[in-house]
Amino acid sequence: SPKNTGAVGLSSGDTVEGDSVTLSCSSDANPPVLTYYWFKQTAAADTLLTTGQNYSISNISSQHSGLYYCTAHNQLGQHNSTPIDLDVLIPEGSEENTVLKIIMVGLGVLLAITLNSSSVDV
Repeated sequence: SPKNTGAVGLSSGDTVEGDSVTLSCSSDANPPVLTYYWFKQTAAADTLLTTGQNYSISNISSQHSGLYYCTAHNQLGQHNSTPIDLDVLIPEGSEENTVLKIIMVGLGVLLAITLNSSSVDV
């Protein structure tokens, strides 16, 4: 069965929202690997993302953060890679960052913003 299965992220430096990222899987297998499967670990159950040696994500967002691993299959069995942690950073000054800062200021500010942005007459 396959062994020494590994997953790597093919990117330079930090991964920021909007970037494109490719994850690549490799394995020592004799007979050769027939299929690679990519999974994302979740609390409920691991999610199958795609088949193939590479998994690409374009226009990445913070929702893509998490643990990913690949599984190599041949006629004799399968082997999982060690999960890799994909951490997607939010750029400074982004809308999501601003909302988080506003919420941290306090409930009074949050209520004021909610009232101001409401289309209902008060």
